Amino acid sequence: MFYTFGDIHFPRRLRVRFIDLEKVYVHAMDTTPFVAQHSASSAATLRQTAQKIELATVVSTGIVIWRTYGLRSTVRYLAGLTLALTAQRTFLSAMMRKTGAQQASLADVLTLSRAATGAVLAGLVASGIRDRTGMAGRLSWSMLLLGVTALDWLDGPLARHAGATRLGSVLDIEADSWLTLWSAACATAWGDLPRWCLLPPILRYLDPLLDLRRGKLPRGGGPWWSRLTGTGQMVLFLTALAPVDGRWRKQALAVAALPVSGGQSVAVIVLLARKRQENAGALHKQSAGPQHPHSS
Repeated sequence: MFYTFGDIHFPRRLRVRFIDLEKVYVHAMDTTPFVAQHSASSAATLRQTAQKIELATVVSTGIVIWRTYGLRSTVRYLAGLTLALTAQRTFLSAMMRKTGAQQASLADVLTLSRAATGAVLAGLVASGIRDRTGMAGRLSWSMLLLGVTALDWLDGPLARHAGATRLGSVLDIEADSWLTLWSAACATAWGDLPRWCLLPPILRYLDPLLDLRRGKLPRGGGPWWSRLTGTGQMVLFLTALAPVDGRWRKQALAVAALPVSGGQSVAVIVLLARKRQENAGALHKQSAGPQHPHSS
């Protein structure tokens, strides 16, 4: 999905702070061996790469939280971040076993970095920090913006250039869902959105469960209208988490929350119903078996 924010302007001082936060993370990634290399790796090396991405994420963001909010908040943040990263690693290992030995390109590294951004948001929710216009708010918003723009834009062309893999396709759609889930959690925790805005991202996780139940890999895609509602949902979350004050912001959220989240809920439910119907039809054909003509 593509998101454009060319018409949104923020004070120069605020933009500089966003850039500084991104530089911390990008520098940690650039100085991590292999992550900065533009080459393919084996599935075994992918695990090591994921660990290095996790380490870069923990160190770079942990330092920012510790220097700004103190030890207690940092411990809570790291606890939430660690749990989220553990969940990501468990899913990655399961999908690697299911797909078999696969090579991973730089596109997969970017996808894992996008998933790590979701883990950062999970850690901030667990930290108890509610500082939308402060450092935590700037950190969450800038990393979310980085995740849904640069990291999401680049991994697709890179994957097509290097050759898409089954594992890469799964990681891409689930990284999007993971980032969306924790964006919603942040937006309801300190972004002034009602808690029912969490419903669409949670409902969406029924989709991969239906695929896995049939022994298939989770898959993405969907009709144009589902992509449109998904884009609208992410714009809503970015607006809610924007580290700026203004009457326009609360008014926009009050007007948009119900139609945007409601529309996304309807889209998810319709897609789930379609998939369930498809699964039922496939099971019926499988149980019926091949048809043999009767001999005369």
